[in-house]
Amino acid sequence: MVERALLEVAELRVEYGRRTVVRDVSFDIARGRCLGIIGESGAGKSQIFLALLGLLPANARVSGRARLGVSSLLGGGTTALRGRRIAMIFQDPATALTPHLTIGQQIAEPLIEHRGMSARDAAKEAARLLEQVRMTDVPRRLRQYPHELSGGMRQRAMIAGALAGDPELLVADEPTTALDVSVQAQILVLLRQLMTERNLTLAVVTHDMGVIAALADDVAVMRDGVVVEKGAVREVLSAPRHDYTRSLLAATPRIDAARVTRTSVDSSGTPPLVVRHVGVRHEIRAGLFRRASLTAVDDVSFEVGAGEAVGIVGESGCGKSSLVRALLRLGPATAGEIVWLGTNVSALEPRSLRPLRAGVQIVFQDPLASLDPSMTVADIVAEPLRALGPRMSVAERAGRVSQLLAKVGLGAEYANRGARELSGGQCQRVAIARAMILEPKLLVCDEAVSALDVSIQAQVLELLAEFKRAGTAIVFVSHNLAVVRRLCERVLVMYLGRIVEAGPVDDVFAAPRHPYTRLLLDSVPRLTPDAARGQLAAAVVSGETPSAMERPSGCEFRTRCPAALPACAERRPEAEAAGKSREVACWRWRDLAT
Repeated sequence: MVERALLEVAELRVEYGRRTVVRDVSFDIARGRCLGIIGESGAGKSQIFLALLGLLPANARVSGRARLGVSSLLGGGTTALRGRRIAMIFQDPATALTPHLTIGQQIAEPLIEHRGMSARDAAKEAARLLEQVRMTDVPRRLRQYPHELSGGMRQRAMIAGALAGDPELLVADEPTTALDVSVQAQILVLLRQLMTERNLTLAVVTHDMGVIAALADDVAVMRDGVVVEKGAVREVLSAPRHDYTRSLLAATPRIDAARVTRTSVDSSGTPPLVVRHVGVRHEIRAGLFRRASLTAVDDVSFEVGAGEAVGIVGESGCGKSSLVRALLRLGPATAGEIVWLGTNVSALEPRSLRPLRAGVQIVFQDPLASLDPSMTVADIVAEPLRALGPRMSVAERAGRVSQLLAKVGLGAEYANRGARELSGGQCQRVAIARAMILEPKLLVCDEAVSALDVSIQAQVLELLAEFKRAGTAIVFVSHNLAVVRRLCERVLVMYLGRIVEAGPVDDVFAAPRHPYTRLLLDSVPRLTPDAARGQLAAAVVSGETPSAMERPSGCEFRTRCPAALPACAERRPEAEAAGKSREVACWRWRDLAT
């Protein structure tokens, strides 16, 4: 006799007025298996499980059939099951956790409510659950508030809270999107382990094909509220049948892709950007009367040539944002020199910087936040021309704006729209058009594609590559190593404010010399399920990046390094040549290279 699926969903529809966001969706999840639901923004992925959990707003109309075992999930029966038989972990634990309750109180609450435990027993069980999700220093974590934990720790705490009701089905909605790649690897491995240890059934909602490969047994691909393809994950990823699935896979950057043809770099003239021994220190309050100094960037040097893209990668807290602010003179550099287009700008007054800013532009991570909602697209793109550009007539300026909008793939019909009328990808195209309208020699992209769906991301990367081929130098800051591999010629790997490895991107990614670089690369899920799971399990390293206020002695990475020796605690390694055009700061790089 075939065992009935734990979750059965048939002809599910979710409607808001005349708009249908989920259209006749059907799927099953067998007990002990993981179903991944993948699609781009607006596909309706999250709406499915919010409907099943009874968490949609009052104006939503839900129809169809859904059963968890023998219990109906639609028609008001979900409340009694929520938290006890079905639980959900959300994308951003910082907003999902209650800020004024300790972690221990938040985990104990469902234990008391759903399992009838006393406060004392609930406290003991909360500690056991934190141990089960591999939380370190459990007694301390129970007393802490969410803001005192790192992103990875908050996600573990939320998983522990979801497990408190001992659910049969756990729904994970974009569980790793806000996490660094190494912490993502830890959470993905943890979820697979929990499935085995607790016979847990899992549904994961994501836009990331790598997460699907690492976690799911089966997959459903959604587009515009419809499931366009579903099946075993190995079959769908290796031989997709639907054009949309094929396009998603083709647009997904791969860390293990074949080498691409790189842009030739013009090294004959003055590099658009030269950075020499730059440091950034922040004075922060360390008590009621004391102040302390925090080193965010420490002795960083590099150059970017015309027509070259240099990627800067590293986890949160590694100093990328502080370095970008210093490079653009948006924040202070407390040491070193920054040279734009042959001019040392390190000590220039803001008034003296103004004529140079036309040649140096930036594209920010969140395009909507960087665009004025009260202005039209045409006015947004034209603004740098009015502020910093050459004198020209209204007609000439309008013609230049139309030309740039066409170049970034936006037709004339977009010129009079507001930023809030555009999608995320369209907003980012407007931001790029605004940055490029002055034809800068240097473009800084700070996580410029991280918020975009993969199909839009691929289009924006091709647009940046086109500008690069025309001679623009690009500094590309990203936590996504596969994206860096697709766009950049060289890569700088940062850890706690220092560059620990640098070199040609193909060489560094093919044969990393520093253990931290290897950790980052191994933490990126491959798109082959067997390879993804084996590689992620091997990549998991305990701990997260230490605070810059509590730097370890000697080599800063030694507290997380699987190859660390006692000598690594005594002296900090300086960068040294490690092959053609490569540098690495590690005492053991020669051992690791063999």
